[in-house]
Amino acid sequence: FWNPLGNFYFVIPNARFHVGTFPETLTPEVKDISFLHIDCDQYETCKAALELLWPRMVPGGIIAFDDYPFPGIKKAIHDFFVDKPIKFSPAKIPYVVKD
Repeated sequence: FWNPLGNFYFVIPNARFHVGTFPETLTPEVKDISFLHIDCDQYETCKAALELLWPRMVPGGIIAFDDYPFPGIKKAIHDFFVDKPIKFSPAKIPYVVKD
């Protein structure tokens, strides 16, 4: 969780935060992802993040999308998941759950 001073509150047991740009911050030990928040503003970066991180998600893992209302982001998400078994929720912060 983020506070106005720019510090994370580490209140989630066993959580590890990898803050930065991808793919630079995504080393091979970043795997078994159970929760991922993607905040991209463009089709290409969102699609690249999904292609890189989806294989590292655990079954039941959740990906939340910050910028889903943006047309490019919505298209990247729909293009990527068109042939994948997921549960999609168009909630206030849309998310998918990996089957």
